[in-house]
Amino acid sequence: MSQPIILLGHAGNYADIVDLIEDLRDAGDSRYEILGFLDNRDEMQGRSFHDYPVLGRHADAGRFPDALFSTWIGGTKTYLDRPRVISELHLPPERFATLVHPTSYVSRPFP
Repeated sequence: MSQPIILLGHAGNYADIVDLIEDLRDAGDSRYEILGFLDNRDEMQGRSFHDYPVLGRHADAGRFPDALFSTWIGGTKTYLDRPRVISELHLPPERFATLVHPTSYVSRPFP
C-alpha cells in the first residue's frame, strides 16, 4: 500500500518532485501516492497541476493525519522562509519524506 504524500508549495521545483515520485513508481517503487499540494497563495486555491489538486493552505496540514509531506519551498525569494514555514506546521520530523531519485548516484570520496 502506498503512503500518501502532500507537496508543500507550488513553484518551479514542484515539477521535479512530481517527476521524482512518478519515476520511483515507474521503477517499481510505489511507496508514495501524491495527494496534491498545499499552498498559501490565494490564486492557487482550487487549481490543479499535473492532475494533482491544491488541497488548501499550509495550515490545513493537520487535516491529513496519515500523509507524509515534502517541502519544495525554495525560490530565490522564499528559500529563507522554509524553516519558519516548516515550524509553523507543527509536524514532527518523521512526517517529512526523504526522497531520492532512483537514478541518483553518489561517487565514493577521493583519497
